[in-house]
Amino acid sequence: MKRGKSTPAIARGGKLRPLDPVWARYRRLLARCQRQLTEDRLHDLRVQTRRLLAGLEIFAPVAGGRTSSAFVRKSLLKRLAALGPLRDAQVHLRDFNLAMEADPEISPLHHRLRRRERRLLKSARTKLEKTGTGKLGRRIVRFSDRLAAGLAAPDAAATVSAVFARRLADALTGLERVRRAEFRNRRAVHAVRVSLKQLRYGAECLPAARRGATPAELKRVRKCVSLMGRMHDIDVQLARLDKLVAKGHLPPTGAESYRAELRASRVGLGRECLEFSRPRRTRRPRPAAPSKAKTRAPQRKSKAAKSVRGTEAAPSADSTALPASRALPAATASAPASSLPE
Repeated sequence: MKRGKSTPAIARGGKLRPLDPVWARYRRLLARCQRQLTEDRLHDLRVQTRRLLAGLEIFAPVAGGRTSSAFVRKSLLKRLAALGPLRDAQVHLRDFNLAMEADPEISPLHHRLRRRERRLLKSARTKLEKTGTGKLGRRIVRFSDRLAAGLAAPDAAATVSAVFARRLADALTGLERVRRAEFRNRRAVHAVRVSLKQLRYGAECLPAARRGATPAELKRVRKCVSLMGRMHDIDVQLARLDKLVAKGHLPPTGAESYRAELRASRVGLGRECLEFSRPRRTRRPRPAAPSKAKTRAPQRKSKAAKSVRGTEAAPSADSTALPASRALPAATASAPASSLPE
């Protein structure tokens, strides 16, 4: 599913069922991970899980409220949390691989993280083998039935749009709050990032006309989520270094250059996010300026008329000496303005 595209609704019996394609894709990705678990497949499965959760949140007001999807959300959140540590370990291991050349002192951390990634990978494979879709699928089908009945109401689309617009406004307010603090509060930044990520995936479940947000606002949300995600990864790595020092696995002065590099990177990301998250002012369309040719023509005409009138009113000494039959013709004074040289 491409980013920013709305999920097509499946018509069954003339009713809209927008979560059916999201659930179908989740099942396919889960089956792929059960056959062979790779880093890319794990990432795709987690993203699709978040899309499904976002769809449940967006359509809950017209499908019986949040209580109607409580079991489904709890089950999906549990699955998401089970795969979270493995995803974090893979991301951090990739960062360590890039930093190993510049900071060889972090090689013990790299080996320790590699062992952790292998252990989590084995555990994740065992959990995925036991993960089914039968009971969860039946609950989602019942939720989709209630959603289809709710979307048949005349004001259903307006209700969904209003809910999404309100949540987007609340998330942007939180973004402005952490922006004023220059993204220094790590917990607040993470909470705002989670809410913005949920709205980002929720927008993909709605048609473009019902999102209540401009493409520029959604692009801003995606960019801020990406930047804050990188800041969160750095915060986790710094916390891991402190934990290893506290356990005695790393000397207090170990990996100081790498720690300083991480802090400098976070400061740079904070500045970039500070600039990009600045509220954009909507530009009002300027009134159309009058054509220059139309404004200059009367002025030139008036100047020409004044010059001609001035010549007639105060003729030179040579012109007064001429007889009336040899005076300037009247047509010269009444020349059209378009014939004047530009």
